[in-house]
Amino acid sequence: MRRRAHNGFTLLEVMLAVTILAVVFTAVYGIWSVSLQSWRRGENAAAMFQRQRVVLQALSELTKSAVYFDANPGLYRLYGRRNETEGDSISFVTESDALLPLSEMPIAGMRRVTIWLAKDQLGRPVLAIANAPALEIDDAPKLPSHVLSTDVSGFAVKYWHASMSEWRDEWQEENLMPDAIEFAVTFGGAGDRAMPVTVTRYVELPAAQYENMHPVSINSQNNGTASTQSSTGSNNQ
Repeated sequence: MRRRAHNGFTLLEVMLAVTILAVVFTAVYGIWSVSLQSWRRGENAAAMFQRQRVVLQALSELTKSAVYFDANPGLYRLYGRRNETEGDSISFVTESDALLPLSEMPIAGMRRVTIWLAKDQLGRPVLAIANAPALEIDDAPKLPSHVLSTDVSGFAVKYWHASMSEWRDEWQEENLMPDAIEFAVTFGGAGDRAMPVTVTRYVELPAAQYENMHPVSINSQNNGTASTQSSTGSNNQ
């Protein structure tokens, strides 16, 4: 007597197939999820690196275009102040128009910029920049500050004094510009899961190098004339 052939699947076979399919989907989803997280981390790292590059490049451009005239050092001097708690601040006159908003274009060409670590409305640290006319007068209107970067938790500046061969945390010299400046900007770390990263940038000041090559005699300044050191005289010594 012949046995009938089964035309369908048993319950056990269906459950086994569903289980295998679930395992496959779980494995595929796990691989996709890990790949997505890696892609997002890569995108975030690339975006952070781009923000870091833009901030440091802007600081470098502004500093390289710093202006100093020893005929009026009080007006063109560079200020550098250290604050261990709130971060450093730096102020100088520059010819660069970098980071200058369209609303403040009337002061383009030569302006005083001040950069410091400020606080936003929620008390979070931000790297801020403010502009002012280079030939500032007492009744000049105060221009609003602007946010250079929100992803900043630290800002430190050092100043190279070439004649003393030393780095200084502050710069209060009225008749002298630092020969170089080192910016150290700490990104992340302020309410962020990412570990803070400190990026440094060393910038030489062409204005200071020019002044060191062409020093002005104090006696000549008192007489109302400026004289530069003769290279011929130095060769004769």
